[in-house]
Amino acid sequence: MVVLTDTPSYGQTPAASVRQTAMATSLFVDNIAKTFELTDEQTRSLHELVEVTTKLPGQLEPADIMSRCYMVSCQYGSENRILRAVSTAPGGLGLSSSQTTRVLQDISVMMEDSFAITPAQRTAVRLVGQHLICKPGRTSYKELNNEVEKILREQPKRHNMQNIFGQPTREAVLGSDIRTQMSGVRNKFRALILESLVGEKHCSLEAFVARCCKKYSIGLLSNMQAQSLSMHLSLLRRVTWENKNLSELPNEVETTAATANADEEMIERPRKRQKKGRGGGRVSQEDDFWAQIEAWFAKQLDLRGKDFSSPLWKEYIRETLNLEQERFKSTPSSQPANPMLEPQDSSSDAFGSSSTASSRPSSPIPPVEHNNLSDNRPLGKPGVTTRGPC
Repeated sequence: MVVLTDTPSYGQTPAASVRQTAMATSLFVDNIAKTFELTDEQTRSLHELVEVTTKLPGQLEPADIMSRCYMVSCQYGSENRILRAVSTAPGGLGLSSSQTTRVLQDISVMMEDSFAITPAQRTAVRLVGQHLICKPGRTSYKELNNEVEKILREQPKRHNMQNIFGQPTREAVLGSDIRTQMSGVRNKFRALILESLVGEKHCSLEAFVARCCKKYSIGLLSNMQAQSLSMHLSLLRRVTWENKNLSELPNEVETTAATANADEEMIERPRKRQKKGRGGGRVSQEDDFWAQIEAWFAKQLDLRGKDFSSPLWKEYIRETLNLEQERFKSTPSSQPANPMLEPQDSSSDAFGSSSTASSRPSSPIPPVEHNNLSDNRPLGKPGVTTRGPC
């Protein structure tokens, strides 16, 4: 091994000493290149490092130069070992770029098969549905899922849906989840209407409006908005109260979120069989609660017009609010109230000319005859059974 000294030996010039140091360092680089199995390009870069450091002002110590070369060699050696391990791994030997692309595509397909809606996205779907179902002037409920999907598609960033739209498989998963959740939203809204009419939680219209505002996070309403909401909820309460069969129908059959067929077929959740004649069992889509509510609105819109501010609608709503006050005249004053006009003024243009934006379905189901949905029948004897909370 060549011994390097700080000062030139006797008879040596400084230039000769520098050349001797450079030669020794160069030999050192060749040795560590073999030790770490460096490539020719990596070895050349080490020699260039030696050449540069030996020419720097101040003449770096040979030990300093060698230690720097050793550290760089360690890094090169680590990189080489990783590359060799990857290239010789089982299944990875000789993969071309096209083969690698196909592998990545297969992984992407597998990930699509296991795609699921996140809890935050499910919450966004539910909140949009709850906002829409209480909208004054609404007469269509069965297609609520289509309206929700349209809103999400128009504002994907606001509802955290950027990773869904534009990918058919994920859109199908989202569509199935929307249908499932909207079935639940409709069922819960129906239960809210029923329990406001009979049972321990029955309440006045004002209290019911306040209850809906709280449950569905409806913000501060103007006087006109409060009137519109009160009038609309009063119509839903009246048609439910006057038709006993609506309260006896079971809940809408909810669909599973796993269904995502192109035809949008829905698979029912397993349900226990019930004997005939017990008031249970599945109800067809044409006969369930909300289908009959839609049919009632379709009939009333034909009779009174599509504008809730028309004279015929004003008279009907005024009568409905009078009946509400008559029925709940003994309700304690401690019930929560919501701003609304007195009955004689409440049939003003609160709904407005655009109140039927979500109006009757394009092909409404005609009312079932046994419903006996009259035009101006007073509440009178309740049609909803009073055997307890629903």
